[in-house]
Amino acid sequence: MKPNRLANFAASATLALLMFLAGHAVAAPVTYSFSTNASPLDGFASLFLSGGASGTFVYDSSAIAVGVAPAGFVNYRGFITEADSGLISSLSDLTGTVGAGFTFTDLSGSTGVGNESIGGTADFLHLVFEPSPGVNLPTNLTGFDIGGAKLENVRMIWVEGQFNPEPIPDFLSDQALPNALPSFHGRMMFDFVDAESGFRFTSTFDGLTVSAVTAVPEPETYAMLLAGLALLGFAASRRRIKSVQRR
Repeated sequence: MKPNRLANFAASATLALLMFLAGHAVAAPVTYSFSTNASPLDGFASLFLSGGASGTFVYDSSAIAVGVAPAGFVNYRGFITEADSGLISSLSDLTGTVGAGFTFTDLSGSTGVGNESIGGTADFLHLVFEPSPGVNLPTNLTGFDIGGAKLENVRMIWVEGQFNPEPIPDFLSDQALPNALPSFHGRMMFDFVDAESGFRFTSTFDGLTVSAVTAVPEPETYAMLLAGLALLGFAASRRRIKSVQRR
């Protein structure tokens, strides 16, 4: 192959590599930060949790569907970690703080997607980190107690028509996992169970905001990019050598 053709080939290969990486970035796991309003909506929890919640988690839109819930929304894989199942979880690596320093973590969660599934008219997106009580799936939540009640689940939710503080519009067109999480506000919920009576209640925060954290390319990405650049350098070097030989 002539040097100029090799250079053109190298440039085309590098461009194709970059386009490939850009096209696959959407499906890669993305770290999100989250925050909420300072005060929960219920009075009891405000005694302990005032100050709001914040933290990070990982969302992966390449997770596969695992079933349809009775309400009509589709559930996507979670609760069993990728290390244990070999399959991607839609949610993982939750870590956060709420109130005056109460911390919580969870290894894996599931996502529910409903296009016009609530009452047949409203869109619904539900990020849930623990399975429902009594379901035979792993529980990975590490949490805290308030007033004798134990943290049982952490959830995030967006529902069409919900006001907090702006109305949520029609935001889903199908039941697939969104490539990115909503930029408008949702709600964050902390589910508790009383250790003695078994009574369950939920503490809800409005003003949930999630934002993608700038991702750092993985080592494989750097290796592929460097290979393309090396090929370009090799082509340029060959061209210089041929040019000298012709003199």
